[in-house]
Amino acid sequence: MNPDLLISRILKARYFPKGDFLSAKSGYNPSYSWRSLLEARFIIKAGSRWRVGYGSNIRVWKDPWLPRPTTFLPITPQSLFLPDLWVSDLLDKDNRCWNSELIEGIFCLEDSNLIKSIPVSNLAIPDFRVWHFNKKGEFSVKSASHIPLSSLMGKKEALPTTSNLNRRQCRVEPHCSTCGWESETVKHVLLDCNFARQAWALSHLPWKVICSWSQGALEWIAEVRKSLDHDQFNSFVIICWQLWGRRNRFVMENTLSSPLDCVRAADLLLHDFHNVVATRPSSLPKELHWQAPIEGAVKINFDAAISNKGCGIGLITRDWKGQCIGWCSNLYPDVQDPEHGEALAARSAVELCCKIHGSYALLKGIALL
Repeated sequence: MNPDLLISRILKARYFPKGDFLSAKSGYNPSYSWRSLLEARFIIKAGSRWRVGYGSNIRVWKDPWLPRPTTFLPITPQSLFLPDLWVSDLLDKDNRCWNSELIEGIFCLEDSNLIKSIPVSNLAIPDFRVWHFNKKGEFSVKSASHIPLSSLMGKKEALPTTSNLNRRQCRVEPHCSTCGWESETVKHVLLDCNFARQAWALSHLPWKVICSWSQGALEWIAEVRKSLDHDQFNSFVIICWQLWGRRNRFVMENTLSSPLDCVRAADLLLHDFHNVVATRPSSLPKELHWQAPIEGAVKINFDAAISNKGCGIGLITRDWKGQCIGWCSNLYPDVQDPEHGEALAARSAVELCCKIHGSYALLKGIALL
Protein backbone atom coordinates (compact mmCIF):
# COMPACT_ATOMS: atom_id res chain seq x y z
CA MET A 1 0.00 0.00 0.00
CA ASN A 2 1.45 3.33 -1.10
CA PRO A 3 1.35 5.49 2.07
CA ASP A 4 1.38 8.71 0.03
CA LEU A 5 -1.95 8.05 -1.69
CA LEU A 6 -5.00 9.83 -0.30
CA ILE A 7 -6.99 6.60 -0.02
CA SER A 8 -4.11 5.01 1.93
CA ARG A 9 -4.04 7.87 4.42
CA ILE A 10 -7.81 7.73 4.86
CA LEU A 11 -7.81 3.97 5.49
CA LYS A 12 -4.88 4.24 7.88
CA ALA A 13 -6.52 7.02 9.89
CA ARG A 14 -9.79 5.07 10.05
CA TYR A 15 -8.70 1.46 10.58
CA PHE A 16 -5.02 1.14 11.56
CA PRO A 17 -3.61 4.44 12.90
CA LYS A 18 -0.89 2.66 14.90
CA GLY A 19 -0.08 -0.26 12.62
CA ASP A 20 -0.01 -1.32 8.99
CA PHE A 21 -2.41 -2.86 6.51
CA LEU A 22 -1.13 -6.42 6.87
CA SER A 23 -1.79 -6.47 10.62
CA ALA A 24 -4.94 -4.32 10.64
CA LYS A 25 -8.24 -5.55 12.16
CA SER A 26 -11.68 -5.01 10.72
CA GLY A 27 -12.51 -2.41 13.38
CA TYR A 28 -15.88 -1.07 14.43
CA ASN A 29 -18.59 -0.90 11.77
CA PRO A 30 -16.23 -1.52 8.81
CA SER A 31 -17.27 -0.53 5.32
CA TYR A 32 -17.94 -3.09 2.61
CA SER A 33 -14.83 -1.92 0.73
CA TRP A 34 -12.63 -2.39 3.80
CA ARG A 35 -14.05 -5.86 4.47
CA SER A 36 -13.35 -6.77 0.84
CA LEU A 37 -9.74 -5.60 1.13
CA LEU A 38 -9.27 -7.67 4.28
CA GLU A 39 -10.79 -10.71 2.60
CA ALA A 40 -8.20 -10.51 -0.21
CA ARG A 41 -5.30 -9.56 2.04
CA PHE A 42 -4.05 -13.14 2.26
CA ILE A 43 -2.90 -12.82 -1.37
CA ILE A 44 -0.58 -9.96 -0.43
CA LYS A 45 0.73 -11.96 2.51
CA ALA A 46 1.27 -15.03 0.32
CA GLY A 47 3.40 -13.19 -2.23
CA SER A 48 5.20 -10.47 -0.29
CA ARG A 49 8.39 -10.53 1.73
CA TRP A 50 10.83 -8.18 3.41
CA ARG A 51 13.66 -6.47 1.52
CA VAL A 52 16.66 -6.28 3.82
CA GLY A 53 17.87 -2.81 4.75
CA TYR A 54 18.89 -2.26 8.35
CA GLY A 55 17.55 -5.73 9.17
CA SER A 56 16.44 -4.51 12.59
CA ASN A 57 12.72 -4.97 11.85
CA ILE A 58 12.94 -8.51 10.46
CA ARG A 59 12.74 -11.57 12.70
CA VAL A 60 14.81 -14.37 11.20
CA TRP A 61 12.52 -17.27 12.16
CA LYS A 62 9.09 -15.62 11.88
CA ASP A 63 9.06 -12.94 9.17
CA PRO A 64 9.13 -13.73 5.42
CA TRP A 65 12.44 -12.39 4.12
CA LEU A 66 14.23 -15.03 2.05
CA PRO A 67 13.69 -14.81 -1.75
CA ARG A 68 12.29 -18.35 -1.90
CA PRO A 69 8.55 -19.06 -2.20
CA THR A 70 6.30 -20.16 -0.73
CA THR A 71 7.06 -19.42 2.93
CA PHE A 72 10.06 -17.08 2.41
CA LEU A 73 11.40 -18.50 5.69
CA PRO A 74 14.52 -20.54 6.53
CA ILE A 75 14.18 -24.31 6.29
CA THR A 76 16.80 -24.67 9.02
CA PRO A 77 15.16 -25.71 12.33
CA GLN A 78 14.92 -22.77 14.71
CA SER A 79 17.88 -22.59 17.06
CA LEU A 80 16.99 -23.09 20.72
CA PHE A 81 19.89 -20.85 21.66
CA LEU A 82 18.90 -18.03 19.27
CA PRO A 83 15.09 -17.84 19.41
CA ASP A 84 14.94 -14.04 19.01
CA LEU A 85 17.45 -13.63 16.19
CA TRP A 86 17.07 -10.54 13.98
CA VAL A 87 18.40 -10.17 10.45
CA SER A 88 20.50 -7.22 11.61
CA ASP A 89 22.43 -9.69 13.78
CA LEU A 90 23.59 -11.47 10.62
CA LEU A 91 25.08 -8.34 9.02
CA ASP A 92 28.60 -6.99 9.24
CA LYS A 93 27.55 -3.39 9.82
CA ASP A 94 31.02 -1.92 9.31
CA ASN A 95 31.54 -3.43 5.86
CA ARG A 96 27.83 -3.53 4.85
CA CYS A 97 27.90 -7.22 3.98
CA TRP A 98 26.77 -10.53 5.43
CA ASN A 99 28.68 -12.13 8.30
CA SER A 100 29.43 -15.32 6.38
CA GLU A 101 31.08 -17.16 9.26
CA LEU A 102 28.13 -16.55 11.59
CA ILE A 103 25.56 -17.47 8.95
CA GLU A 104 27.32 -20.72 8.05
CA GLY A 105 27.41 -21.65 11.73
CA ILE A 106 23.65 -21.18 12.21
CA PHE A 107 21.97 -22.25 8.97
CA CYS A 108 22.02 -25.29 6.73
CA LEU A 109 23.97 -25.04 3.47
CA GLU A 110 20.93 -24.22 1.31
CA ASP A 111 19.80 -21.42 3.62
CA SER A 112 23.27 -19.97 4.15
CA ASN A 113 23.96 -19.80 0.40
CA LEU A 114 20.61 -18.12 -0.20
CA ILE A 115 21.12 -15.57 2.58
CA LYS A 116 24.60 -14.65 1.38
CA SER A 117 23.24 -14.13 -2.15
CA ILE A 118 20.82 -11.41 -0.99
CA PRO A 119 22.15 -7.97 -2.04
CA VAL A 120 23.10 -5.62 0.78
CA SER A 121 23.02 -1.91 0.03
CA ASN A 122 26.08 0.22 0.69
CA LEU A 123 23.68 2.77 2.15
CA ALA A 124 21.84 2.30 5.42
CA ILE A 125 18.21 2.04 4.30
CA PRO A 126 15.15 0.88 6.24
CA ASP A 127 13.62 -2.56 5.75
CA PHE A 128 10.58 -2.54 3.49
CA ARG A 129 8.04 -4.94 2.03
CA VAL A 130 8.24 -5.97 -1.62
CA TRP A 131 6.08 -8.09 -3.88
CA HIS A 132 8.21 -11.12 -4.75
CA PHE A 133 6.63 -11.91 -8.13
CA ASN A 134 7.48 -8.60 -9.79
CA LYS A 135 10.96 -7.26 -10.59
CA LYS A 136 10.00 -3.83 -9.29
CA GLY A 137 8.59 -5.31 -6.09
CA GLU A 138 5.18 -3.78 -6.79
CA PHE A 139 1.93 -5.73 -6.51
CA SER A 140 -0.45 -5.87 -9.44
CA VAL A 141 -3.52 -8.00 -10.06
CA LYS A 142 -1.77 -9.56 -13.05
CA SER A 143 1.33 -10.51 -11.05
CA ALA A 144 -0.83 -12.25 -8.42
CA SER A 145 -1.27 -15.09 -10.91
CA HIS A 146 2.39 -16.00 -10.34
CA ILE A 147 1.74 -17.10 -6.75
CA PRO A 148 2.26 -20.88 -6.69
CA LEU A 149 -0.94 -22.92 -6.63
CA SER A 150 0.25 -24.62 -3.46
CA SER A 151 0.40 -21.24 -1.66
CA LEU A 152 -3.20 -20.46 -2.43
CA MET A 153 -4.42 -23.94 -1.54
CA GLY A 154 -2.84 -23.59 1.86
CA LYS A 155 -4.26 -20.14 2.62
CA LYS A 156 -7.74 -20.35 4.12
CA GLU A 157 -8.95 -22.61 1.27
CA ALA A 158 -8.38 -19.69 -1.07
CA LEU A 159 -9.20 -21.32 -4.41
CA PRO A 160 -12.72 -20.18 -5.36
CA THR A 161 -14.40 -23.56 -5.61
CA THR A 162 -18.16 -23.52 -5.13
CA SER A 163 -17.70 -25.05 -1.68
CA ASN A 164 -15.35 -22.26 -0.62
CA LEU A 165 -17.53 -19.57 -2.18
CA ASN A 166 -20.53 -20.77 -0.17
CA ARG A 167 -18.39 -20.72 2.96
CA ARG A 168 -17.76 -17.03 2.23
CA GLN A 169 -21.49 -16.36 2.00
CA CYS A 170 -21.52 -16.30 -1.83
CA ARG A 171 -24.67 -18.22 -2.66
CA VAL A 172 -23.82 -20.40 -5.66
CA GLU A 173 -24.68 -23.93 -6.71
CA PRO A 174 -22.44 -26.06 -4.42
CA HIS A 175 -22.02 -29.04 -6.73
CA CYS A 176 -19.08 -29.65 -9.05
CA SER A 177 -19.12 -27.41 -12.12
CA THR A 178 -18.08 -30.37 -14.28
CA CYS A 179 -19.85 -33.51 -13.08
CA GLY A 180 -22.66 -31.87 -11.09
CA TRP A 181 -22.72 -34.66 -8.51
CA GLU A 182 -20.49 -33.95 -5.53
CA SER A 183 -19.59 -30.81 -3.60
CA GLU A 184 -16.85 -28.92 -5.45
CA THR A 185 -13.85 -28.89 -3.11
CA VAL A 186 -10.19 -28.55 -4.07
CA LYS A 187 -9.77 -32.30 -3.56
CA HIS A 188 -12.74 -33.01 -5.82
CA VAL A 189 -11.50 -30.76 -8.65
CA LEU A 190 -7.95 -32.13 -8.61
CA LEU A 191 -8.55 -35.78 -7.70
CA ASP A 192 -12.05 -37.13 -7.11
CA CYS A 193 -14.00 -35.80 -10.10
CA ASN A 194 -14.42 -38.31 -12.92
CA PHE A 195 -12.76 -35.84 -15.28
CA ALA A 196 -9.70 -35.59 -13.01
CA ARG A 197 -9.51 -39.37 -12.61
CA GLN A 198 -9.52 -39.85 -16.38
CA ALA A 199 -6.79 -37.22 -16.79
CA TRP A 200 -4.58 -38.89 -14.18
CA ALA A 201 -5.13 -42.28 -15.84
CA LEU A 202 -3.98 -40.84 -19.19
CA SER A 203 -0.93 -39.23 -17.61
CA HIS A 204 0.76 -42.57 -16.83
CA LEU A 205 1.74 -41.27 -13.40
CA PRO A 206 1.37 -43.95 -10.67
CA TRP A 207 -2.22 -43.78 -9.43
CA LYS A 208 -1.31 -45.26 -6.04
CA VAL A 209 0.87 -42.19 -5.47
CA ILE A 210 -1.60 -39.67 -6.90
CA CYS A 211 -4.55 -40.90 -4.81
CA SER A 212 -2.64 -40.55 -1.52
CA TRP A 213 -4.67 -37.52 -0.34
CA SER A 214 -5.16 -37.95 3.41
CA GLN A 215 -5.22 -34.42 4.88
CA GLY A 216 -5.00 -31.11 3.04
CA ALA A 217 -3.76 -29.99 -0.35
CA LEU A 218 -0.28 -29.00 0.80
CA GLU A 219 0.20 -32.31 2.61
CA TRP A 220 -0.94 -34.11 -0.55
CA ILE A 221 1.62 -32.28 -2.71
CA ALA A 222 4.38 -32.96 -0.19
CA GLU A 223 3.49 -36.67 -0.06
CA VAL A 224 3.43 -36.98 -3.85
CA ARG A 225 6.76 -35.17 -4.10
CA LYS A 226 8.43 -37.87 -2.00
CA SER A 227 7.42 -40.65 -4.39
CA LEU A 228 8.01 -39.10 -7.83
CA ASP A 229 11.20 -38.22 -9.65
CA HIS A 230 11.88 -34.66 -10.84
CA ASP A 231 10.22 -34.94 -14.27
CA GLN A 232 7.24 -36.84 -12.91
CA PHE A 233 6.65 -34.24 -10.22
CA ASN A 234 6.86 -31.42 -12.79
CA SER A 235 4.24 -33.23 -14.85
CA PHE A 236 2.08 -33.70 -11.75
CA VAL A 237 2.16 -29.97 -10.90
CA ILE A 238 1.36 -28.90 -14.47
CA ILE A 239 -1.57 -31.32 -14.68
CA CYS A 240 -2.95 -29.90 -11.42
CA TRP A 241 -2.68 -26.44 -12.95
CA GLN A 242 -4.37 -27.65 -16.15
CA LEU A 243 -7.23 -29.24 -14.19
CA TRP A 244 -7.87 -26.02 -12.32
CA GLY A 245 -7.55 -23.92 -15.49
CA ARG A 246 -9.89 -26.24 -17.36
CA ARG A 247 -12.48 -25.86 -14.57
CA ASN A 248 -12.17 -22.04 -14.76
CA ARG A 249 -12.55 -21.97 -18.55
CA PHE A 250 -15.70 -24.05 -18.26
CA VAL A 251 -17.20 -21.78 -15.58
CA MET A 252 -16.14 -18.45 -17.11
CA GLU A 253 -16.17 -19.14 -20.85
CA ASN A 254 -18.36 -22.24 -21.11
CA THR A 255 -15.61 -24.04 -23.05
CA LEU A 256 -15.22 -27.73 -22.32
CA SER A 257 -12.03 -29.69 -23.02
CA SER A 258 -11.46 -33.43 -22.71
CA PRO A 259 -9.17 -35.19 -20.22
CA LEU A 260 -6.88 -36.04 -23.13
CA ASP A 261 -6.66 -32.34 -24.10
CA CYS A 262 -5.70 -31.53 -20.52
CA VAL A 263 -2.88 -34.08 -20.43
CA ARG A 264 -1.63 -33.17 -23.91
CA ALA A 265 -1.50 -29.48 -22.95
CA ALA A 266 0.49 -30.36 -19.83
CA ASP A 267 2.93 -32.50 -21.84
CA LEU A 268 3.37 -29.71 -24.39
CA LEU A 269 4.11 -27.13 -21.69
CA LEU A 270 6.68 -29.41 -20.09
CA HIS A 271 8.26 -30.13 -23.48
CA ASP A 272 8.45 -26.41 -24.33
CA PHE A 273 10.00 -25.70 -20.94
CA HIS A 274 12.72 -28.30 -21.48
CA ASN A 275 13.45 -26.86 -24.94
CA VAL A 276 13.78 -23.33 -23.58
CA VAL A 277 16.12 -24.46 -20.81
CA ALA A 278 18.23 -26.52 -23.22
CA THR A 279 18.50 -23.72 -25.79
CA ARG A 280 20.75 -21.04 -24.35
CA PRO A 281 21.54 -18.16 -26.71
CA SER A 282 25.04 -16.75 -26.81
CA SER A 283 25.48 -14.27 -23.99
CA LEU A 284 27.63 -11.92 -26.10
CA PRO A 285 27.41 -10.50 -29.63
CA LYS A 286 29.80 -12.06 -32.12
CA GLU A 287 31.74 -8.84 -32.54
CA LEU A 288 32.31 -6.04 -30.06
CA HIS A 289 34.07 -2.85 -31.10
CA TRP A 290 35.20 -0.45 -28.44
CA GLN A 291 34.26 3.17 -29.09
CA ALA A 292 36.37 5.92 -27.60
CA PRO A 293 34.82 8.63 -25.39
CA ILE A 294 35.18 12.32 -26.15
CA GLU A 295 38.62 13.89 -25.81
CA GLY A 296 39.66 14.35 -22.19
CA ALA A 297 37.20 11.75 -20.88
CA VAL A 298 37.59 8.19 -19.66
CA LYS A 299 35.38 5.21 -20.34
CA ILE A 300 34.65 2.40 -17.87
CA ASN A 301 33.40 -0.85 -19.38
CA PHE A 302 31.97 -3.41 -16.98
CA ASP A 303 30.34 -6.82 -17.14
CA ALA A 304 29.44 -9.85 -15.03
CA ALA A 305 29.39 -13.58 -15.71
CA ILE A 306 27.75 -16.45 -13.84
CA SER A 307 29.28 -19.91 -13.44
CA ASN A 308 29.13 -22.78 -10.97
CA LYS A 309 31.79 -20.95 -8.95
CA GLY A 310 29.58 -17.90 -8.47
CA CYS A 311 29.55 -14.48 -10.11
CA GLY A 312 32.63 -12.79 -11.51
CA ILE A 313 32.70 -9.10 -12.38
CA GLY A 314 35.27 -7.16 -14.37
CA LEU A 315 35.92 -3.48 -15.08
CA ILE A 316 38.41 -1.73 -17.33
CA THR A 317 39.07 2.01 -17.59
CA ARG A 318 40.52 3.57 -20.75
CA ASP A 319 41.12 7.13 -21.85
CA TRP A 320 40.00 8.69 -25.13
CA LYS A 321 43.18 7.37 -26.79
CA GLY A 322 42.28 3.79 -25.88
CA GLN A 323 45.05 3.41 -23.33
CA CYS A 324 44.21 1.32 -20.26
CA ILE A 325 44.55 3.36 -17.09
CA GLY A 326 43.10 0.86 -14.64
CA TRP A 327 41.15 -2.34 -14.20
CA CYS A 328 39.75 -4.57 -11.48
CA SER A 329 37.89 -7.85 -11.04
CA ASN A 330 36.11 -9.60 -8.22
CA LEU A 331 34.43 -12.91 -7.45
CA TYR A 332 31.18 -13.28 -5.51
CA PRO A 333 30.86 -17.03 -4.82
CA ASP A 334 27.36 -16.76 -3.34
CA VAL A 335 25.74 -14.85 -6.23
CA GLN A 336 24.00 -16.90 -8.95
CA ASP A 337 21.47 -14.40 -10.28
CA PRO A 338 22.56 -12.64 -13.53
CA GLU A 339 20.73 -9.41 -12.73
CA HIS A 340 22.29 -9.30 -9.27
CA GLY A 341 25.71 -9.81 -10.85
CA GLU A 342 25.19 -7.02 -13.38
CA ALA A 343 24.04 -4.72 -10.58
CA LEU A 344 27.20 -5.49 -8.58
CA ALA A 345 29.34 -4.74 -11.63
CA ALA A 346 27.49 -1.46 -12.23
CA ARG A 347 27.88 -0.46 -8.59
CA SER A 348 31.61 -1.16 -8.72
CA ALA A 349 31.86 0.96 -11.86
CA VAL A 350 30.08 3.85 -10.14
CA GLU A 351 32.38 3.53 -7.11
CA LEU A 352 35.41 3.60 -9.41
CA CYS A 353 33.99 6.59 -11.25
CA CYS A 354 33.67 8.50 -7.96
CA LYS A 355 37.39 8.00 -7.36
CA ILE A 356 38.35 9.56 -10.70
CA HIS A 357 38.76 13.26 -10.04
CA GLY A 358 38.77 15.93 -12.70
CA SER A 359 37.68 13.66 -15.56
CA TYR A 360 34.44 13.16 -17.40
CA ALA A 361 33.61 9.45 -17.17
CA LEU A 362 31.37 7.35 -19.37
CA LEU A 363 30.09 4.03 -17.97
CA LYS A 364 29.02 1.22 -20.27
CA GLY A 365 27.86 -2.32 -19.58
CA ILE A 366 27.15 -5.09 -22.09
CA ALA A 367 24.43 -7.00 -20.27
CA LEU A 368 21.86 -8.67 -22.52
CA LEU A 369 19.05 -8.75 -19.97
